[in-house]
Amino acid sequence: MPWDENWKLDSTFFKNMEEWRDQHPDSTLLKVMDKINDAVTKNLPFAELVPDAPFPARGLVKALAHLLTLGVVCSLFFK
Repeated sequence: MPWDENWKLDSTFFKNMEEWRDQHPDSTLLKVMDKINDAVTKNLPFAELVPDAPFPARGLVKALAHLLTLGVVCSLFFK
């Protein structure tokens, strides 16, 4: 089921996003990116550092990571 069937990007959505951000100050984009950067430089898993609320960002990051992995495997396969 596509995400846009369940999500309305209206004023209520953005108001809820602001409220969530205010209630979770450790999950701002800059703080999350700092945690991810730190994990990557230390070769640690980082997907779990991405919040999955109020929208499924963690799922998106994991999907992109799988695509990158597939690209690396395919690239090595065709050399």
